[in-house]
Amino acid sequence: MNINAFKTSIRKEFWEHKGSLVWVPAGLAVLLTVLVLWVVIAASLKIGDREYVTIESERIEFAEAGKRLAEMPMEMREKVTVGMLNGVRSPFDGLLLLVTFFYFLACMYEERKDRSIYFWRSMPISDWHSTFSKVVTGVVIYPAIVLAAAAVVHLIVMIIGTIAAWNFGVSAWDTLWAPSALPVFWFKSLIGYWAMMLWAAPILMYFLLLGAATKRPLLFAVLTPPAVMLVEKLLFDTHVFGTWLGERFRGIAAILWQDMQAMADGEPVFPNVGYSQGAELLGNGQFWLGLVIAGLLMFGSVYARKRLQEV
Repeated sequence: MNINAFKTSIRKEFWEHKGSLVWVPAGLAVLLTVLVLWVVIAASLKIGDREYVTIESERIEFAEAGKRLAEMPMEMREKVTVGMLNGVRSPFDGLLLLVTFFYFLACMYEERKDRSIYFWRSMPISDWHSTFSKVVTGVVIYPAIVLAAAAVVHLIVMIIGTIAAWNFGVSAWDTLWAPSALPVFWFKSLIGYWAMMLWAAPILMYFLLLGAATKRPLLFAVLTPPAVMLVEKLLFDTHVFGTWLGERFRGIAAILWQDMQAMADGEPVFPNVGYSQGAELLGNGQFWLGLVIAGLLMFGSVYARKRLQEV
């Protein structure tokens, strides 16, 4: 593989889709930061100089609350802080799914629609390089960008929490920073994002193929699955495709949010990545089958890019 040509293809993707790949995550980070600051300022103005707050007729002294927080077992502090980090990250999870799906639908289609494909094909960059760069951008690089945007908000929230801990007279390190284990949280979040992308790869590569081969990729993306399920039901009276597709989406949800469910059930935070089958990622046969299907669809996209150049 020509590394320089591949880097050029990656830069091309960010040049053409900078809004969705860069500015949308950054905008969400700014929006959440403003929202957090607004809540903090509003709460501070409402509380004023009081040393207590009343919640559902119960008077809570700040000093007592700080003492209780400091005396919590480490496991409980971990659940509280990681729960907060997950809550901050959850809007970025939704953004990642939404933007990635539409990116793979649009990245091939738009260069055919505006005929920029002719310019890029005149460059010493093969169709394979161009297609693979889109896959790497969406599956590998974009999740890291989204997580980086979430990490900025995490740090802002932690700084606010640090100031609050100081006001309560407790150690911010013991009550927030140590239990949160931020680097570990970010690392596991990134691994989870990448695992989710690989699990969703057949769907993403199907969208990529639609963008490379059809004039109405969004229409085909919406109508084709129910049409296939209907034909399968009429001809064979089975629902294999529907079950498989449902398992894909359940797996996506499990990877992104199973740690939150585990917290709700009182289980340890961040267990091994699992799916509804209860198997780990690498031991799941459906995972490997999905990668094979995704590879075939990606090669189909390369072929379509060579043959079907205009919308």
